[in-house]
Amino acid sequence: MDGDLHALLLDAYGIASDIKDFYMVQSYDGLESPLEHHLYIVYVPAKHTVNFNALVGKEKTIDGTTNFVYDSELAANYVLAEYAMTLDQVNNDDGSENIDSNNRRQIAYTPGWSYSRQTVDFQNYIYLIKPEHFTSRISSNSNYDFVGWKVLITSGSGEDITYSFVELSEVVSITNEDQRYIKISGIHADLNIVACFVQKQITTEVTLRSKDNLGHKLGINILDYSKGTALETQSVVENAETCEKIYTFKAVLNSTIQFKSTFDQYKVVSFDFGYTYEGDTITITDAYVVDGKFKIVVTLDYASTKTVYLDVSQGKIGTVNYTYTVDGNDYERSTEASAIQGMSFNGGQNYATYQVVLPLGAKINSQSFGTPTLSNYTFTRWQYFDGKLNDFETLPVSDTTYLCAKYDAKQITVKFAVKNLQNAITKITGIEANITYGTDFTLPTIIAELNGEVTIGYIIDNQLYPFGEKFNFKNLTGEIGDEYQIYLTTQKIYSIAFT
Repeated sequence: MDGDLHALLLDAYGIASDIKDFYMVQSYDGLESPLEHHLYIVYVPAKHTVNFNALVGKEKTIDGTTNFVYDSELAANYVLAEYAMTLDQVNNDDGSENIDSNNRRQIAYTPGWSYSRQTVDFQNYIYLIKPEHFTSRISSNSNYDFVGWKVLITSGSGEDITYSFVELSEVVSITNEDQRYIKISGIHADLNIVACFVQKQITTEVTLRSKDNLGHKLGINILDYSKGTALETQSVVENAETCEKIYTFKAVLNSTIQFKSTFDQYKVVSFDFGYTYEGDTITITDAYVVDGKFKIVVTLDYASTKTVYLDVSQGKIGTVNYTYTVDGNDYERSTEASAIQGMSFNGGQNYATYQVVLPLGAKINSQSFGTPTLSNYTFTRWQYFDGKLNDFETLPVSDTTYLCAKYDAKQITVKFAVKNLQNAITKITGIEANITYGTDFTLPTIIAELNGEVTIGYIIDNQLYPFGEKFNFKNLTGEIGDEYQIYLTTQKIYSIAFT
């Protein structure tokens, strides 16, 4: 060993002749930034143990820097790394046959997979260890990513032992003229070199939607299902135009992810990543990774709903509007009513023909259901059945609800005309009747003689009705106008002469 260097190290650290240590040497050559930055082994005659291991941990950002950290749970995962190692030897006057033309000595080689230990006799030399001296073949297991060879530092003992991993630059230094000798804290006689792995992570993009188109106003918690711990999202973007919210995060390959709504009013009902499934959990696999991302659509729906039954007689109803409050804000939403077979209530006096499912706590009012359409009737109001029928303006949906549509029958003005055998029409003035749809109407007797023909009754919907017979407009199909013209029919008058 060079005497000046050895003396410097002994003076700086008080190293006795039987003490061994590892140092970093940076050459400055008058510059502020080092030209070289490598690890040296400083020793006296003794056998030094170089341990090679492979370990699964995790990467964690500390003070803005990403570090490899020990995780006792992950460390139990089995990974493999095959390695070969060569060292640059500063002094090569031992005549070793293992020194190559580049002043490098191969001191450790394992032809198989690691979790091995190599013992090396350094014999009074300083060896320069560079990261590029390692060649490795990493396990083909696609569940892990290799992040590099690192130096393992241990401190404490027994149950209190802690582990850390340092790069060759993470050291404390002293200066002597144009060289800087740097001691790595925690490393002594033995050197522990670890092939560091982390679980492979997949960039996952979740598009959040809701069946009421409030996805951009809602939220989900993303959990590691096996641990029940929240995953950290990298970004959350709202898109009001599409009513969506997009989450981006890293998920461990083959891990199961669970999604939960941040609002108790909603629950996750399905997810879609090319296939649609009901539920709230999914396993992240690389089989569905496209352009480097695992993309999934998560859909929320109401956690609790109630049914509103509607008696609209034979009428029809479509869109239903309601108000729903989320996080203190009111949102106007709409849905479609669906026809059902008549279900009786109010002691059998009413039959629901439509139903609509609304979220618990939704607010409806007398305009929520629009105007039901029923031929020949005019809608007037909705009534709420709570043991009896009552009018209402606003109504919270807190339980199964029954509503009835109320109508007024149309008023029809009936006018008369004569249609003769040649289908010529002659209007009759001064005679008309006002009829309420659905009530019986007695057809009046109107005798008229026109051009040799006389009226004998009425033709209504191609059917003959004699004078004085009762008629109800319910017998007609379709919508009847505010005015309706009834035609009297005729027959020819013949003259008979007797002689």
